[in-house]
Amino acid sequence: MIFGYSGNFRKKNFFKVFQSLHTVINSFPDSDLFISSDFQLSNFSSGVQILRDKILSFEELNKKCDVIISSGGDGTILSTVRRQGSLLKPILGIHIGSFGFLAQSTESDMEEKINKIINREYIIEKRMMLEVSISSNQQRIKYNALNDVIIDQGESIRLLKCKVQVNGIYLNTYTSDGLIFASPTGSTAYSLSSGGPIISPDMKAIILTPICPQSLSARPIIFSDNSAISIEFESDSGGMILAVDGQVRIQIKKTDVINIQKSKNKANIIQFNDSDYFSTLRNKMNWLGNVK
Repeated sequence: MIFGYSGNFRKKNFFKVFQSLHTVINSFPDSDLFISSDFQLSNFSSGVQILRDKILSFEELNKKCDVIISSGGDGTILSTVRRQGSLLKPILGIHIGSFGFLAQSTESDMEEKINKIINREYIIEKRMMLEVSISSNQQRIKYNALNDVIIDQGESIRLLKCKVQVNGIYLNTYTSDGLIFASPTGSTAYSLSSGGPIISPDMKAIILTPICPQSLSARPIIFSDNSAISIEFESDSGGMILAVDGQVRIQIKKTDVINIQKSKNKANIIQFNDSDYFSTLRNKMNWLGNVK
């Protein structure tokens, strides 16, 4: 089995993890490990000895490898999924960040998890993604998001007025600091901190969560995954921003039309038979004992 290693090379432990993985993976016949050339930009790469033929661009790495190992936090996994484009190889997240729900391995158990992958003792969880398109001046650009699509006022402090339609039917005009459209995976991210619900990642749904709405009656709402949502603007803060997974930021105008629906693509996240989403949820949310 061929593994590719990528992730947050700005973290000190990035190279320590790579060296440990190299030892483990190369102890198995017919297994190999390659690394994304991104690491060469790191301040910590000096003194790290890696054979040239094991260094590939991320695009080459993604094509060549059976499994992509993403080392970092949730943001690193989101970035890895986005960079994969439509060639969505299975991803094993190794958590070396400060907070995260997506990674299924840590530095302490990664050897065990690699053994399980090589012995085919794993499952692939297909995570729903969102597709957002921006129509502007007869041009249309599309992005895919694993977590969420956020529309906000950018650097302005003026409220936005966003007219939302679902399947061509008028829903509401929200006066707020912005709107969050989240997948089930993204329900524990920005949407949650804005009062949105937690949704099990195996569900198929789209969440709309207003950000600081002017009206207290403007509550989060959940749509089926077959919904086609369109957003038009009745006001312009002068610097509106659309953000994809909190990493890609696009300036939008009052005349733009935003469309959001379920993507045809699905992220392939490696899980194990002993994976327990609710245990992860309790741990990350600091639910100790009975929640009161």
